[in-house]
Amino acid sequence: MISVLPRSARARASERARSAAARGRPAGDSPRWAGVATGAAMAAPAVFFAVMMSLGLVTPGYDWVARYGSELSLGPLGWIMIANFVVLGAAELALAVALGCVAGDRLSGRVAAAAVGLLGAAFVTAGICVTDPARLISGAHTWHGLVHALMAVVIFFVATPAAALAAARRLGRWRGFAGYSLLTAVATPALLVVTFVSGSLVGLAERVVIAVVLAWLTALAVRLRRLGAA
Repeated sequence: MISVLPRSARARASERARSAAARGRPAGDSPRWAGVATGAAMAAPAVFFAVMMSLGLVTPGYDWVARYGSELSLGPLGWIMIANFVVLGAAELALAVALGCVAGDRLSGRVAAAAVGLLGAAFVTAGICVTDPARLISGAHTWHGLVHALMAVVIFFVATPAAALAAARRLGRWRGFAGYSLLTAVATPALLVVTFVSGSLVGLAERVVIAVVLAWLTALAVRLRRLGAA
């Protein structure tokens, strides 16, 4: 009688990796906590935007069409907006770690994870270092206002385009995700430039570019969650 020995764990892992590569998905195993991280990252962007819009409606003397969202950190309910920034940043930092675990087997995956982590850290820092009134980029005159302005540059001109480009390469085989990511990488800095010249509509224009970034982060979390479940 011929005895057939069970395959080793290494052989099974190798087979899973080959199968995953054939399907165009990352080969990394998804730890259980990654599901929690991606779930939080799916919800956090919508919560952030909803809180920002709600505060804009209830803050006395604040016109959300003409004022930066960051200025809500200065009002009587400013602590809510500060916490809003920090919670979103923490969720994106968790997403970055999960992304590194699931898709970090290639350089593009590691770059995407690092860029999402930079984005999350920038959101946290922007929450802690509040803006100066109506001086988000030009004319910041306090150290925390300058730091906040720098974080805006990092989020919209550096981290989001870099994350979207890298994710497009690593996670692109999914119903147009690559194209969507490439569009986000181009649109984000372009829309922020439009915001700077939008005059009395600066608040509205800023909320458009914020929505673009948050929507892409949500799509990334959804994509990663599906990959982890596959």
